[in-house]
Amino acid sequence: MIKFNDKDLIIYGAGMVGNLVRQYLELTGNAQNIRAFAISDAIGCADYYGYKMLSIDSLKKYARKSTVLIATFPAAQETIKSKLLELGFANIVHMDYEMYQEMTDTYISKLRCKQKINGDYDVLYVASDNNKTSGAFLCLVDFAISMRKKGITSLIVLPEYGNGEEILIEHELDYIYIPSKTWLTRMDGRECTWQERSDADNFVAINRMKELIGKHNIKLVHCNTTYANVGAIVAKELGVPVIWHMRENIFEQGYCYNDKEEFYNLINSSSKVIVVSDYLKKCYPDLRQEKVLTIYDGVDVGEYYEEREIFHNEKVKIVLVAAIYPLKRQEDLIEAAAILKEQGFDFQIDIIGSGEKQYIDKLNYLIKKNRLEECVSLLGRKEKLREYYQMYDISVICSKSESFGRVCVESQLSGCIVIGAAAGATQEIIEDKKTGFLYECGSAADLAKKITYAILHPIESRIIAKAGQIKAMDFFSKENSANRIYSIYRELI
Repeated sequence: MIKFNDKDLIIYGAGMVGNLVRQYLELTGNAQNIRAFAISDAIGCADYYGYKMLSIDSLKKYARKSTVLIATFPAAQETIKSKLLELGFANIVHMDYEMYQEMTDTYISKLRCKQKINGDYDVLYVASDNNKTSGAFLCLVDFAISMRKKGITSLIVLPEYGNGEEILIEHELDYIYIPSKTWLTRMDGRECTWQERSDADNFVAINRMKELIGKHNIKLVHCNTTYANVGAIVAKELGVPVIWHMRENIFEQGYCYNDKEEFYNLINSSSKVIVVSDYLKKCYPDLRQEKVLTIYDGVDVGEYYEEREIFHNEKVKIVLVAAIYPLKRQEDLIEAAAILKEQGFDFQIDIIGSGEKQYIDKLNYLIKKNRLEECVSLLGRKEKLREYYQMYDISVICSKSESFGRVCVESQLSGCIVIGAAAGATQEIIEDKKTGFLYECGSAADLAKKITYAILHPIESRIIAKAGQIKAMDFFSKENSANRIYSIYRELI
């Protein structure tokens, strides 16, 4: 058990890691030591699971007598430590991998003892993450809810600690933790995250899943992404039908298979393979095409649909929503902004998302270099995107390899005119000059040209935006996706 000598504990971080610390301290009977949760810019006093959440500046008076645990993943820890030292905090503890692993192991072990998973299930969903902002995870939740309405019962397997569990609890979906690791390997040279690191193989996970499938008479295993193979291995051995849902181009995301033959043999042994776009199908040329179906991910039309007209304000508002990584190419929009500024347009560009610090630093450099501080902002990650989409006229998709393009569809439904890179599956969602605009991927000049055209032709842009909205409603609804998945289930179960 991890012990902190000081009984006056400040936990710096109110995200997933901070919540893990809270749960661990509650489970081990040490929660009374928590003075508060601290974050950088809290205004006033907020509630965090029954504890005070305050700005670290307001806690300065406790600097001499408190221990501060930096409860974040490694990328943010040095910046936080500098801030703490500046405020006079001396007793600082960093969350490290060993501490994180002990806390997650304890939480999962305690939860397993308390959980009561009874009865039989039709479908076992095998997740590859546990993140409430992950598109793949949200799609899994949508499927489980939709299938429940159709009489299909399901149990969800979580491979790691995370905050996606909160959504499962909210929707009263049954789940269980069986820790496992991906069968893919990084090829981009980046260090593995804490959740990816492991010295063990998946032997224990495979045995636990065998027991689970037998005990609950599972009729079908649905692997939710390309990253997780444990469910497919077990189902194949037990003769249970498998659906493998491929949602990502692993090569573009910096991964590769350890063994190409093993990779394709296992996936091709599935009963059905679902890809989320025709583009993605082309990324895996050795799939057995007779087993492959393209089913676009579904989006909640009611959540994002908005009846409105764009370009009614003097200042044009443009948004880009995406995780901030080089593949998403936010730099295209910043460089296009420099061109728009030279042309005298009055605009505001907001980039929403979080991600890789090195790339964020590059984007901030480009903003400063081109003197765009007053018209381009990085807003960080936002959870209620519906409220944001409705504030903008134009939504831009710069990614060069979207496997589907959920943000593209959400933007269309919200009434934005969408301008996307002519690459990946974005081309399957946007028909140029009919349901949006396409620009040459990587060309800031062409992007600026398309933005300029949209601004100078507001009536045409409104017509195109409306056509995009109608197409999104007709082709990319959750109901359409769920109905197609349901028909496959009925065929296999």
